[in-house]
Amino acid sequence: TGKTLAFLVPLVERMLAKGTPELQEGAPLCVVLTPTRELAQQVHREAKALSGKRLRTLLLAGGAAMDPQQKALKEGVHIV
Repeated sequence: TGKTLAFLVPLVERMLAKGTPELQEGAPLCVVLTPTRELAQQVHREAKALSGKRLRTLLLAGGAAMDPQQKALKEGVHIV
């Protein structure tokens, strides 16, 4: 969690520096790639906790239903 926060804190801080950024359909402001599903879940959980309700986050993972993930991405997210 310490290493995850080491890159998430500056990322979220920069994204919120001028207020909550606008959502754009299908165009996240940040994409975080991880080598494992477990690490992706950890990053998502920490990003969500750190940003509260100011930023929308989304976990995209293989092996999960595509339709809900595509719908959420189309609705707009800040961090994937």
